[in-house]
Amino acid sequence: MSNKIAFLIDGLNFYYSVKRLKVKTNLNAKWFDYISFCDFYKLDLSKKLSKQLSIHGIFYFTSLIVKTASMSEIEFQQHRTNQLQYLKILADQGITILKGKFNQKEVKCPSCDFSFKIPVEKQTDINIASKLFEVLSGGFVDVVVIVSGDTDLVPAIETSKKAFPGKLIVVVIPYGNHSTQLKTVAHFNYSLRAEHYVKHLLPNPYRLKTGEIISKPSTW
Repeated sequence: MSNKIAFLIDGLNFYYSVKRLKVKTNLNAKWFDYISFCDFYKLDLSKKLSKQLSIHGIFYFTSLIVKTASMSEIEFQQHRTNQLQYLKILADQGITILKGKFNQKEVKCPSCDFSFKIPVEKQTDINIASKLFEVLSGGFVDVVVIVSGDTDLVPAIETSKKAFPGKLIVVVIPYGNHSTQLKTVAHFNYSLRAEHYVKHLLPNPYRLKTGEIISKPSTW
């Protein structure tokens, strides 16, 4: 037994939960500290399992923002800069960032027949499923925590449970998401409440190990 735990974080799914949080509670949590967050669940699961877990790795799955039809060039560049600065912080903390991509999907308005394109994220659920199998099959961990409310991950979890019966799979479901299927298929599950977010925020400003200072964007 390795007594190691890995965290697989669905970045876009979590981001949408942060946006819901802002709309419903007026709390701002984009400046989120995943190290503090993962440490909290590592300690809680250590107590539940009566053994001291240590973190094997934190893997953050995301895609770089793309320009939408309703977004000006200035807005796009600002959003992209904010995202890249935030990813720089995560990398500085030792978090592994794994990128998918957005594809353009053409949709048609049923009323006016007008066609336009919207960005659709691809590969994240596949990348999470692949990493889940990798860390379990390699014997790197005893416990994997998946932070997502995406039910597309249910088959990967079910298959992993059958293939690796001695391992535990935990899901942490972000705020505003009611994923009964994920709760059912996981060995343990948690649902994030609004107050959990504000307990795990980065210092502002944040100093990188290089000495560079990054301040929270004013819109965050």
